[in-house]
Amino acid sequence: MAQRDQDNIKFHVITDSTAKIQFVLDCAQRDVNAEVKRRLVLAKVSETERMSLFKTIRWSFISHDELLQFAMDQALDLAKPLILEGLSSRLVNFEKTTQSVQLLKVKPRTNQS
Repeated sequence: MAQRDQDNIKFHVITDSTAKIQFVLDCAQRDVNAEVKRRLVLAKVSETERMSLFKTIRWSFISHDELLQFAMDQALDLAKPLILEGLSSRLVNFEKTTQSVQLLKVKPRTNQS
């Protein structure tokens, strides 16, 4: 491994198994690592941010069993109204079919016109 100093940036010249030269910037790598560590720190999410995240979920596409599991989960208490909307969206299709069945006439027509 050879080192050289160019414009106050340290380079390490590394050859890999295929004998290709790989340059690694020490300073830049340390800066990137520091930035990554800074971004990975867990931050507390506010209720408004959590609610906006919950609103991005398409609750109507989630299965009925999963919606029931989510409704029981304490961590999703803030999303309960949205979960109930997802459950009710599944019932809307059922209600439409029962209404259309009620509109059908059961008695046969007397006139064949």
